[in-house]
Amino acid sequence: VNIDTHGYQVHYHKSGVAHQLHVDRVVCATTAQYASHLVQNFPEHLVSTQQKEFLVSQTYIPHIHATFKVGADAQFPRYSSIFPCGPGQHTWAAIAFHKEGNDKNEKLISVYLSAELSHELIQSQKSDADIYQHCREVIAQYHLTLSNACLPFHVIKRTHAIPIHKVGRYIQAFEFQKQQKDRSILFCGDYLTT
Repeated sequence: VNIDTHGYQVHYHKSGVAHQLHVDRVVCATTAQYASHLVQNFPEHLVSTQQKEFLVSQTYIPHIHATFKVGADAQFPRYSSIFPCGPGQHTWAAIAFHKEGNDKNEKLISVYLSAELSHELIQSQKSDADIYQHCREVIAQYHLTLSNACLPFHVIKRTHAIPIHKVGRYIQAFEFQKQQKDRSILFCGDYLTT
C-alpha cells in the first residue's frame, strides 16, 4: 500500500500476476504484524506513532487445526466438542464434531492442537502427514472407531493465530480505535478486541 495524490495505490499479486488498484480508502484486515509492515512509513496524520507501536508490539500464539472427513454414517458422540481439562500441559485444545461436511455423504472432525505443540510442530517443519498422524492418535484416545475411519481433509498452520491481550492492551486497543475515526485507513482484526 502506497499513498498517492488521490488516495492510495494497492499493489497485489493474483495468479502470479502483479496488479495495482487506486482507492480513496483502505481497510487493513490482517494480523497486527502484517498491518505494521504495510503502514510503517505512513505519515502521522494517517497512522499515529502510538498506533504503529501498538501494531508492532502485538504478540500471538501459533495454532494448528487439522480436519478429517468421515462417512455420513459415522457415529459421533452426543456432544459437539471435547476439551482437555485437569492439571498439567495438554497437547491439544479441542476436538470438534461437525455433523455436516462439504456434502451430505460426509461429516468432519476437527482437532485443535495446543499453542505449545503447534509451535513445536511449525518450528520443526513437520509434514501434514505427521500432523494428521498425531491428531488421529488424539482422536483414538476418545473414539477408536472414528480414528480408524478418518481421512485427511485440511490442515491449517498459523504462526500468528490468536492475539495475546496483555495487561493494558484493552485500553490501548480502545485508544487505537478512537484515533482511526474519520481517517482514510482503517484497521480491523481480533487484536483490536475490547
